[in-house]
Amino acid sequence: MYGHSHGVSKFSSFNNVVSLSLPLALKNNGYRTIQIGKYHVSPEPVYSFDTYIKTNNRSTVEMGNKVKEVINSKDKRPFFLYLATKRKKVHSLVSKKSTIM
Repeated sequence: MYGHSHGVSKFSSFNNVVSLSLPLALKNNGYRTIQIGKYHVSPEPVYSFDTYIKTNNRSTVEMGNKVKEVINSKDKRPFFLYLATKRKKVHSLVSKKSTIM
């Protein structure tokens, strides 16, 4: 993603794959697309969302409340929600003794 974000790209087929991004494919099939939190994808024409909701990206409570607003919206179309927090990644949420895995 660095190359696309900073205008350095040697992908000759880039313009041919723009319509294949998930947000655009879903929008073209009747979904509303919403992005909440940090914008972690680029370039804009490829990862274009209908709605951008700004929040304190470290507050999962605030972000959760915004998600609730999307779910309870009067717009009954199906939706795709891209949620990106700035919380540090936690790699050991499941104990090694867990039977889940």
